Amino acid sequence: MEQKTIIKIVKRIKLAKRHKRVTNCFGTAFYIAGIFEKDMFICSPYIYEPAIAKLTKLEQPELYSLAIFKRGENRYIDHIAIITRINPLLITHRDLDEQFKKDEPLDEVVKRHSSESLVKTYGSITDIEYRRIPNFN
Repeated sequence: MEQKTIIKIVKRIKLAKRHKRVTNCFGTAFYIAGIFEKDMFICSPYIYEPAIAKLTKLEQPELYSLAIFKRGENRYIDHIAIITRINPLLITHRDLDEQFKKDEPLDEVVKRHSSESLVKTYGSITDIEYRRIPNFN
């Protein structure tokens, strides 16, 4: 990843933390990754699935790659975040309560998203897929 892209990602993380408008994990992750120019609320798979499909799938997480949480038998996309540290694996994201969380352990997020009520309603987290963020122009 180019240094210019890393600098822009770090800058966007700081800006996303300050946003007070209604947004969610999809909008924040895509904004930080430079895929969209605004941090906004995105709930339609017709918007986020094509954006994800354009990104290179990774076998292992990379620094500043996307972590995509999939849930249930159909493996629908439930949550998305940015990898901000590899060892230990930390993510930056907007969580269930729409609060911005920086450098949170991935395992803790999986546990929270695996609460009994969420699993009963939506199914278990079945996979976490990683996608490479493209370099900024």
